[in-house]
Amino acid sequence: MNSDGPMNLEEILDTIMYKEAKPTHEALERWVAVYPQHKADLVEFFATWAEQATVPDETAIDEEKISSRLVSHALNLVYRQTAAEPAAVVDAEVTRLSKAIAQRGITEAEFAARCNLDGRLVAKLDRRLIRPGSIPALLVRLVSEVLRLRDAVVQRLFAAEPIPLHSYKAKKQPELKTEEFLDAVQGSGLSPDAKAEWVRAVESERKGTK
Repeated sequence: MNSDGPMNLEEILDTIMYKEAKPTHEALERWVAVYPQHKADLVEFFATWAEQATVPDETAIDEEKISSRLVSHALNLVYRQTAAEPAAVVDAEVTRLSKAIAQRGITEAEFAARCNLDGRLVAKLDRRLIRPGSIPALLVRLVSEVLRLRDAVVQRLFAAEPIPLHSYKAKKQPELKTEEFLDAVQGSGLSPDAKAEWVRAVESERKGTK
């Protein structure tokens, strides 16, 4: 693996396909270390590659299919950092999701990709327009891992009062409308597969609480 000389993203991906036999998490970490400026693109590439590897193959054994699916979900949902890394944000400083993302040193697009969200959902969560009781525990865990916060801090962040738009010029602010998490997901720009993943996650959690 040689990073000498400028290579565009397409050339990097071609090189990865030539040198890597499978889209493993270890391979992703190696290439991100070489091309950190393309980390978000590499995460997405490996996730897509891993997802494609789950296409049913009559000759493949079940363990290989399960392993490939797990890799795909792991890469799509969160690019895990080592557990020994220090917390990036002090709990007392967390007053808004967008602020916590900025303090973590990542972009909102990268945060969205790691948490299986899109920009529209991140904006609604930032302004607390999604009813906290409808937000699945899975999302709380993902946000906690990505931002290196305690679950309780994330839950408190989502449960705070909705935030109005400061640019609204009328004398009286309109009543802020909140919505259920799954309704927000269905109105988002996520892919059908990503939406289905959230539906399954919410339904699974609901069954587990009965």
